Amino acid sequence: MTLKTIVLTAADRQIIQRIIARPGSKADIVTARHVREIRRRLDLRQFSKQNDKLTESLRELNLVISWDDLMDGEELFADLDELLREEEVDDEKVKLEKLRTKLKSFLDSVERTIDDSFLRWLRERLQEQEWDKVQVMVGGKVQDMTLDIHPSQYEAVADLDDKLDDAIMGDE
Repeated sequence: MTLKTIVLTAADRQIIQRIIARPGSKADIVTARHVREIRRRLDLRQFSKQNDKLTESLRELNLVISWDDLMDGEELFADLDELLREEEVDDEKVKLEKLRTKLKSFLDSVERTIDDSFLRWLRERLQEQEWDKVQVMVGGKVQDMTLDIHPSQYEAVADLDDKLDDAIMGDE
């Protein structure tokens, strides 16, 4: 067991969430243990809860978190700052400032330590994933769909693959 350190952005964690939601390999106890350990070590439960709350709060302001925002939140912060300047009610300003602080914390990179065997498993799943393919339930039946993928998402996937390689190869 070799522990490795990896620094993850919000975009990286979002991609990992998608990978472990559909790991692609057979659904067996080994897969379950890998998913459990990755979720624990990378604190993905908390990330998911924060993501849901922030998404809802931003939706109420007619704002959304895009893949670009997950990688670099400058534009989203600019939009929030504009809303802050326009807001005249102090209570609403306080709410917007709290939201901005939570968003900043959410988008900050985090450093995590995890066994390299889990990183290798994750990298294999990342490289197997077909990012434009999803399955949806329609009328009680599963149907395959092909989606358009934003270039920023491809960039985020490539960045995560590089980070996983760097973490796995580090100190070898």
